[in-house]
Amino acid sequence: MTLPEKQAAWREKYLLIPDAQDRLATIVSRKSRLEPLRENERCDAHLVPGCVSRVWLAVEVAEGRLRVRVDGEAALVKGLAGFLGEFFDGAPAQEAATFEPTLFEDLGIQRMLSPTRLQGLQKVAARIRALAAGQ
Repeated sequence: MTLPEKQAAWREKYLLIPDAQDRLATIVSRKSRLEPLRENERCDAHLVPGCVSRVWLAVEVAEGRLRVRVDGEAALVKGLAGFLGEFFDGAPAQEAATFEPTLFEDLGIQRMLSPTRLQGLQKVAARIRALAAGQ
């Protein structure tokens, strides 16, 4: 499944939840499903610059596909950044390097987040794209 197809499928799935606040809670609750980072991965080299709350991002490319793992200090940030990581996980690196997801806007979650939170999520997505591009 391409990233645009995955985005459309996730949009359809989460819009079945009628209330945007409930959608946000459902997305954030997914953080418990995330594979934790190893202790040595929670280091400055994996910190996403520009985030108010600390977010660590471990991205590997194997056989042309991304393997994305995320961790964060704050529950909300960990859940939202993890949602982005889960979205990009398994995608072809070449496709991920140029794809800008719009899920937070599409699901009405953008309106519920502070500008600093939104900026942090944009930094996480940008960092995933940069690492997918090999930078």
